[in-house]
Amino acid sequence: MIDPLFIRVIAMSFALIFALAAVHKMDDRNTFLSILKAYKILPSFMLRASALSIPMLELMLALGWLQAGLLGSSYPLIALASAGLLLVYGLAIAINLLRGRTDIDCGCNLASARKSAPAGKGNESQQTISTNLVWRNVCLALLTLAALTPITARQLGAIDYIGLAGALLVLVLLYASLTQLMATNQIIRSWRGHLGRLAND
Repeated sequence: MIDPLFIRVIAMSFALIFALAAVHKMDDRNTFLSILKAYKILPSFMLRASALSIPMLELMLALGWLQAGLLGSSYPLIALASAGLLLVYGLAIAINLLRGRTDIDCGCNLASARKSAPAGKGNESQQTISTNLVWRNVCLALLTLAALTPITARQLGAIDYIGLAGALLVLVLLYASLTQLMATNQIIRSWRGHLGRLAND
């Protein structure tokens, strides 16, 4: 049995994650389509349909998690679908890493990265795929499955809702910080490799 407050924190967090992911993809569909092409996993005739259906699926999951968070209910189908989608993303990244194709844009912060990058500088702002992203998706998938745990019968009070808001804020900041840390780590490794090649030349 698990406390209902914990379930609501998970639900609201994933509602926000999937909503932002969907909005980014729908806001810059051409870029998302080019990223799907770069992964070289889907056949060409499925690319455009996938570029439309994936953000819609993420939006539906966001709404499902939002409902779970507001009502404090358990929705096994939402949790299982979310875990499946996250693992598919992780598998797509892992396949390309095994192919040695490490320069692919992961699609993280998709819209904001493209709009903030100066012309001709897009490659410097993108976050490329890495094993860290695979493990991140695995951990997120496992966290969604925690929502399948039976909930204890307890009514939430005012202090619980304050705690929910605080926990959600902390988790959002932590997630954003970890994402930025992974991106910064990639930039540092890239510059080290570039400086190493210059030294060898």
